[in-house]
This record gives sequence, structure tokens and C-alpha cells, in this order.
Amino acid sequence: SNYDLSRHQEYSVVSQEYLDPEDNTKYIPYVIESSVGCDRLTLAILCDSYMEEELGELINFMKKDRKTNLSVITNESDKDGKRAALRYRTISSKKDSQLLEIELLTGRHHQIRVQFAGCGHPLLGDRKYGTEESLKLTDRYHCKTVALCAYELTFKHPVSKENLTYQINPEHPLIVDIIQGDKE
Repeated sequence: SNYDLSRHQEYSVVSQEYLDPEDNTKYIPYVIESSVGCDRLTLAILCDSYMEEELGELINFMKKDRKTNLSVITNESDKDGKRAALRYRTISSKKDSQLLEIELLTGRHHQIRVQFAGCGHPLLGDRKYGTEESLKLTDRYHCKTVALCAYELTFKHPVSKENLTYQINPEHPLIVDIIQGDKE
């Protein structure tokens, strides 16, 4: 989705204003999010299961069912299947959940949710792709939404060509709890 950075500025308390060197005007950029030239790091909380490797990649083929608004993992020979790839890094773990940093290498519909559910590691709060067990944990944590948070966005400024990185410090209690739980 597209957005301006004024809301990010509001929550991060960091000025997002850009000074146009040609006419000395200040403005907050409007970001047109695309998968080309835009890198995003996302945090996700997995339920009751752990990725065995601290660093890893998931590569699958996926297709979207427009009627149900669901995506599924398919095989390479499926003419509707598209390659889906991501990298992950474990940040923190506790008894019933795990916090990962995820870098999307492709941008498919519900990609993170589908790929992790497909390998048996559904996201906390995911009522579309979760399992009975993950939904019990979701209810126990009173989680109302899918536990995903895009916390870093990097793109090249269209005029100056400078790499701009915008980052938030997630303060959601579930994320903080998992990080603190790892230190205990």
C-alpha cells in the first residue's frame, strides 16, 4: 500500500521532512511501496514451534484464489504458481513463541503467513492460516491481529538517489514480552 511518512513521524518522533535543495522547500515524502527498489524488514511471532535454524530461507511456489482471498503453496509445475522466497533470522524465543526478522525477496499475497503456516509454523493471530493449536495460543494472548510488524523500510529517494531508511521501534507488549523472555 502507499502512504506518506507523517504517521511514521508521529510515532517515531523523528523528523521525516526532506529539504528539496532546488527550491529549499520542506515536505514529508509520499512513499509508493513497490517490490522493486524497496526493501522491508518485518517482525513476526510464530506460535508453539521453532524454526530449527537461526538463519534460513523459505522458497516455495504459491498461487492466490481470488474467490476466497486465500493463497496456497503449490508446486513448480502449476501454471498459476509463482515463486515465493524470503529470508528469516531468529531474534528471540520463549517457551510458546518465537520472534523472527523477515526479509521478503518476492512479494506474494499473504506470503509470510502462507509460507510459515505451510512449514508448520503459523503466525500468532493468524485466523486464516493458523492451526487449532495456534488459535488457542492467539486467544490466550488476547491477540486481535496477525503478529506482523514492518519495522524497517529502505528505498532510494527519487530525486537525490540517496538511500533512505525509516525504522520504528516496535513497542507492542507481545514483542517486548518475547524479547524480555529470552533474557530471563
